[in-house]
Amino acid sequence: MSDSASIPPPPARNPKADRRVSVRYPCKLESYCQRGLGRSDHFWWFAKTLDLSAEGIGLVLRNGFEPGTGLIVELSSTDGNFTLAVEAQVVHSSQEPAGWVIGCVFNRKLTDAELRSLL
Repeated sequence: MSDSASIPPPPARNPKADRRVSVRYPCKLESYCQRGLGRSDHFWWFAKTLDLSAEGIGLVLRNGFEPGTGLIVELSSTDGNFTLAVEAQVVHSSQEPAGWVIGCVFNRKLTDAELRSLL
């Protein structure tokens, strides 16, 4: 039996509008992010997670980050039993009514087990 068997099926998508390599799963995780190396003595920004894939994440924050900015994103499962800090780079950022919507690519691909634990 494959480890990926318990990952939820991907949402329907328009292949012309979405050319991402990895499937993004809509989610409502609370997360934190910080510019740079993720030091506990530096300021962390609260973020809401819009979607998550093995290779990236969509976030909504009160403040935006410029494309190319390196971040540490700390994610926690909804039950609080799993936490993961991962390096990411901002690839797009736009101001929306709900806040700044940013898309990031992770510096390393999440494992199936990490992705399952967060979803």
